[in-house]
Amino acid sequence: MMKINTICYNRLRNDEFLGLHKNVVELTESIKGEEIRPSIEAYRKAVTEYANLIEVSVDESAASIVSRLDKERNAAYAACRNFAKSLRSLADKDVVATGERLRKIFIENADPFYLNQDQSTGVITNIVNSLKAIDDAKLDACGFKPWLENLEKKNSDYAIRIYKPTKGESMWDVAKKIGVNMKEIEVQNENINETMKGDENIIVYKESKESQKNETSRIDHPRRMGRERVP
Repeated sequence: MMKINTICYNRLRNDEFLGLHKNVVELTESIKGEEIRPSIEAYRKAVTEYANLIEVSVDESAASIVSRLDKERNAAYAACRNFAKSLRSLADKDVVATGERLRKIFIENADPFYLNQDQSTGVITNIVNSLKAIDDAKLDACGFKPWLENLEKKNSDYAIRIYKPTKGESMWDVAKKIGVNMKEIEVQNENINETMKGDENIIVYKESKESQKNETSRIDHPRRMGRERVP
């Protein structure tokens, strides 16, 4: 069995981070000292709360969703990078020059495969923005634009929100707290009620512009739902 000498926390994925802390919690079971028990219990509570955030009891757990979307995004990143490299072998000098610009952008940014999910989001967002700064005509000419659009979509798809409401919160309260509209919550959480019971786990993916346009007034005007705005 290999021995782990060093753990780099800032490179752990969400599920790896949780698994590590679950193991530490198990190791603390044998510690009986009264002075340290309050600290151990506080740590155990913190790990449990974190687990509740990423291991949601739905058809597909939040941890599984995060892992799946992250893998899809990494695959899109790799496809873009490989396509940019392949342009060097073409005969058209303009296409080759564009390919070199694309390749340089990937080289200048960190490789997301070696980063945690949050860091990957920042890096890929920077890459996408840099790639989009290249003239559309050049991206079309070398055939790169569909690959870029796919990468941008996969990066956006990863931007999910997971929220555990408290008992008595309304759907409007939840929408306001997590910064989405109520339609997004209703569509993506089929059995959600207007008033929360406190045992729900709400998962919201990226908000669509069309839904935001149609539903903004419902968040801005709670009186339409028979509710007064809280000052």
